[in-house]
Amino acid sequence: MGGVGFCRGVRGQRGIGKICADGEWRFDGSVRHPNACRGRNCGHYLRRNRLGLRQASRSLTPDEGGLLVPTTAAPDPFIRATLCAEEAQMRILVTGGAGFIGSHVVEAYVAAGHDVRVIDNLSTGRRANVAKSVQLYEIDVHSNETARAFEEFRPEVVNHLAAQASVKLSTGDPVHDLEVNGGGTARIADLAVRHGVKKLIYSSTGGALYGDPDFVPVPETHPIRALSPYGTSKRVGEIYLDLYHRTHGLNYTILRYANAYGPRQDPQGEAGVCAIFTGLLLSGKECTIDGDGEQQKDYVYVGDIARANVLALNAGDGQALNIGTGRGITVNEIFSTLQAATGSSVPARYGPPRPGDVRNIWLDSSLAKAVLGWEPQTTFAQGIQAAVDWLRASS
Repeated sequence: MGGVGFCRGVRGQRGIGKICADGEWRFDGSVRHPNACRGRNCGHYLRRNRLGLRQASRSLTPDEGGLLVPTTAAPDPFIRATLCAEEAQMRILVTGGAGFIGSHVVEAYVAAGHDVRVIDNLSTGRRANVAKSVQLYEIDVHSNETARAFEEFRPEVVNHLAAQASVKLSTGDPVHDLEVNGGGTARIADLAVRHGVKKLIYSSTGGALYGDPDFVPVPETHPIRALSPYGTSKRVGEIYLDLYHRTHGLNYTILRYANAYGPRQDPQGEAGVCAIFTGLLLSGKECTIDGDGEQQKDYVYVGDIARANVLALNAGDGQALNIGTGRGITVNEIFSTLQAATGSSVPARYGPPRPGDVRNIWLDSSLAKAVLGWEPQTTFAQGIQAAVDWLRASS
């Protein structure tokens, strides 16, 4: 059995619909539920939403370009989240929505039927990542135009992904890092309160927040001991959300990501070993592995992250949730998987260890499963192949 969802079914009956192994829905009118969908045979997952809306989901898969498109097939290993067409929309403002993770989140929201707009200064994001149907405010979150975007759009939900995301750059300029990640989050939280936003979803970090862990996998209750300005500044953003919740009643969910990878990750960027190695191998160039390559990190596919952001619209209020796979992957394994996916035979070279790098960390995401109903559905090999295919097609 692939999953359970409440639906009206046939002839006005209300019961439970099930996705079976063959991908077909089976309706069981003998089982009743008070939150069953009142739509016409919707065949979608359904839950009550704290904003007073009713939200459901159906399957999505990535198309050949790495984009997310709806399908009626059974749940697949990439992403499964959208809104029942008969249910109400939300107005969602996404900061950093032209970036790697942000653009996938925007697509998932649009596919779910929501009204979405994007704020992005395009310092690292790309206009091409945003669909033409989605309005893009090419502004910085610190600018006065950001307040005008709030006034004009009147968002019900804000998803704050805009950030300085490089550990290396944060070490070189910690003041700028704090201004963007700490100050930027404080400004968005303040605007959210001033304009009556019902919920703010914040993208934090799991990989850089906990420091060298006492044990793995790392739960949300683990002591926070960031080893970089980046991890520290993302924690500052979390603290501001807690402050605005206690003093102004701002509802929020914090998502602490493991290391994200997948289509649209910049192979020229400061972060993202998967994308950097992919670009080098496809160009026939040598990859440099820091240290012995046996350091282990948690790598989560960007489509799975997007699905978590859809689920967080209606759950996880006031909580910080790890979003990871619960498995550590070595850099040597990343390299060998990419060699197989690209068909490259160029060997790696080994350099000195990177200063300040956490040796081994992977996340315990059992709370996200309990609260959001989320768990990763994409294997590392599947995600790497999708990323390689995308970079090949876009080169």
